[in-house]
Amino acid sequence: SIGFTFIGFWNTNRLKKEIQSGLILNAKLVASYCIAPLTFDDDRQATELLSQLKNINFIESATLYNKDGKAFAQYQEDGLDNENLPLSINKESTFKDGYFYITESVIFQNEPYGTLIIKANSNALILAERNMLTTLSLLLIILIILSLILASSMQKHISQPILKLSNHFNKMASNQDFSESITKKSNDEVGLLYDGFNNFLDQINIRQKERDIAMSALIESEERNQILLNFSPVGLALSKMDGTFIEVNTSFEKILGMDNHEILKLSYNDISPKNYHLEDDKQLETLLKTGKYGPYEKEFINHNGDLVPVNLSGIILERDGEEFIWSSIEDITERKK
Repeated sequence: SIGFTFIGFWNTNRLKKEIQSGLILNAKLVASYCIAPLTFDDDRQATELLSQLKNINFIESATLYNKDGKAFAQYQEDGLDNENLPLSINKESTFKDGYFYITESVIFQNEPYGTLIIKANSNALILAERNMLTTLSLLLIILIILSLILASSMQKHISQPILKLSNHFNKMASNQDFSESITKKSNDEVGLLYDGFNNFLDQINIRQKERDIAMSALIESEERNQILLNFSPVGLALSKMDGTFIEVNTSFEKILGMDNHEILKLSYNDISPKNYHLEDDKQLETLLKTGKYGPYEKEFINHNGDLVPVNLSGIILERDGEEFIWSSIEDITERKK
């Protein structure tokens, strides 16, 4: 029971961190799009941007404040009462009373433009906890039944079927195939054990189907995030800590004049003139120490070999225990002119 309790707490914390990480990423993306509406005092465009959050079904509300601390725009899930999330929620990510609260500052070139606060329910976390509890309970019942039968009788006609069940269980555990049930040959206590084991396999298969459905929903959510990513007028790039690109948006492709497949074969060093390498190293040191770098101006080498002036800034983003660099790249050619 102690082991099951430990697994339960560990899995719950893991799921909570994954949900918080996804919400933080969405908040950063939406906050970056809100710079222009806040700059030009366009609350209609800000409201339209916040309405995109309806595609993430567990986000219930969001409030965008301007730099004076006044509510500028709001999103509310259909069927819920309107509420402005208070600015007193001053942490980047917190979980309180069954809700996730994400606070993200809207900053451009080190100048604050406002604050975005997102509230999301924990329905997905609760559902996952219930499914895990059901599975662990079934497993515990099976183990208790198995222990009682082994303790009450060690006769040969009981031991052999139990050994057969054990071998079947070990085979199932090694190849992770839960579809093959075990054939019952008697209606005695061992037969009841076989029935319980087969029922347990049925429950596992049901949970796997539910997991596949949840995974499909997650993939669909990631596809929606990809739409938001490519909607940004500013270049966005996700890279490994060594600078190798692993994901970029359409705006960044336009800056370099290359398609996605060409860019993903490159790193920041490949598109940076040598005279910027020393400054690049300094910015990387700042990133490793503080978790963010920039903004700073430099030039990139585009598809034609020409130099494109850009303004860079970025943060460290963690995914599945691995650190990545999430960068914003603004083409400042017209500004330079």
